[in-house]
Amino acid sequence: MKVLIIGSGDFKLPGDARERYIIACDGGLDRCAEYNLRPERILGDFDSVSQTSLDFFADIPKTRFPVKKDMTDIELGLELAFKLGASDITVTGALSGTRLDHTLCNIQLLLKCLKRGIVARIINKTNTIMLMDGKNKLRLSNDGRYVSILPVTQRITGLTLKGFEYPLENHTLKKGSSLCVSNKIAKKSAEIEIDGGIAAIFLSADA
Repeated sequence: MKVLIIGSGDFKLPGDARERYIIACDGGLDRCAEYNLRPERILGDFDSVSQTSLDFFADIPKTRFPVKKDMTDIELGLELAFKLGASDITVTGALSGTRLDHTLCNIQLLLKCLKRGIVARIINKTNTIMLMDGKNKLRLSNDGRYVSILPVTQRITGLTLKGFEYPLENHTLKKGSSLCVSNKIAKKSAEIEIDGGIAAIFLSADA
């Protein structure tokens, strides 16, 4: 099952949105109303969604959580996706220029997907963010965006970049290094491979 989780942050409508099971998290329901998307489930503490949207989607199953809770609305959305048996998850509305704490937390939440073997990414208009470990190679097509690689663990080992302007072979990249920021794909496609650790992959464009 392919799932789309929608939060209230910076939003991008993915091309396959209407083919996915949609979970609206709190203020993400306003995005559904704006883009004429009909969610399958609505959840959250409902402290940032408009009453107009709640009324418009009154027939959709809703799960209300208390404001004082142990998970953010996005994490609750992910937990629901896991229970539904999601194999592929796109999260949008999870990045914010004003609440960087939520942004960093949401990127770290992708670890829950990685550990379950679920393909997942967070997107907005200028970024796609994914995590990878040493189990699979990551192949990217050249869409003109910058590619940055940052260690999530203390280091990533065996980092090999093929098809990039700045290639690498079996490199150890330590957390705190800017070596792999703003690389670019030099061919039609490129490949990233690591053999140890966890890396965050950013595909980014200037606004």
